[in-house]
Amino acid sequence: MNRDSLHGLKILIPRPRPFGERIASCVESRGGTAILFPVIEITPPADFASLDASLRQLTEVDLMVLVSVSAVNGVVERQRALHQPAGRAAIPEGLKVAAVGAKTAARCASLGINVDFVPGQRMSSEGLLECMNGFRVKDKKIVIFRGQSGRELLKTELEKLGAQVKYVECYRRRTTSQSIQPIIGKWARGDINAVLITSVSILESLIELLGKPNFELLKQTIVITISRRIANQCVQAGIDQVVVADTPDDESVLEKLQFIMTK
Repeated sequence: MNRDSLHGLKILIPRPRPFGERIASCVESRGGTAILFPVIEITPPADFASLDASLRQLTEVDLMVLVSVSAVNGVVERQRALHQPAGRAAIPEGLKVAAVGAKTAARCASLGINVDFVPGQRMSSEGLLECMNGFRVKDKKIVIFRGQSGRELLKTELEKLGAQVKYVECYRRRTTSQSIQPIIGKWARGDINAVLITSVSILESLIELLGKPNFELLKQTIVITISRRIANQCVQAGIDQVVVADTPDDESVLEKLQFIMTK
């Protein structure tokens, strides 16, 4: 991709740190302007009791599922607090591990966690179910580490196949307390002409922060998403211009941004 392929494009990146910083760096390296404003903050769970119990009982589990990089971090940070070996994850021998997404799998690898299942192009619960097709889950004990809420699809489908499934909260997402007014000012002046939305949580938090008086700014701006499911949520929210990246990786997002520039 040409170094100046995004010249003139001003894109709002509301992803949490450090994920937003990576794509912002890519945008800037291609001549675009990245406006970072993380709308979500990642925090520890309010209560560690369930997480601690689940981590101590991993030897009794057949499969652990990590739904995001934040889930990996939440698990490993808590293991460290419980006096597990510093810098590495303590995964019992024989325990299968599934990661939802290439970045989640990469984070696992960096911490010494061997990943047995990771989706291909469909970085989602549906994709994970597809790639686990050869794994017999009947009567298996499965723990899914995630934030305080999320889709029920994975648990529901695994239970249909006869698995015993438990959700465990290992981090929380909350809408930032930072004022969005400086961003609204830029938007109103025409200094934002695209927005990257990479999760339904980010979409919901951005809409909450904007409020009804300023939602029209988002509605009239081109939104780039990384899945059809997120795009559908954007459309249902009333956003008029939604573009879906071919795959959820940064390079595909950049290609869609370049496509916007050539329209």
